[in-house]
Amino acid sequence: MSHSSIIHSSLVNPAKAQNIKEMQDQQDYVSMDIPLLIRLFELVREDVKTDQDLHDLVERILSIKNLGILTMDQYDKIASEYAGQTAELESIKKLAGIK
Repeated sequence: MSHSSIIHSSLVNPAKAQNIKEMQDQQDYVSMDIPLLIRLFELVREDVKTDQDLHDLVERILSIKNLGILTMDQYDKIASEYAGQTAELESIKKLAGIK
């Protein structure tokens, strides 16, 4: 059911509004600030290579979502699996004279 049909059906039948709220509460959601969102996009673009890696990353995010709005303070916990790879890549780039 699309969002517009959910909104429309709740306007036509206000009794459905409570059911919609319950559906939304059951869905997984994450709140994060923009710097973290951008950094995670960079991580996915550069380091996440498989679907399983992506699912693992999402699981780590969901495991800490109850902290509230996630910020760069949580980045290391989210990206812990890739921290060593990123440091190693940066070292290789430095040795090769690549910026």
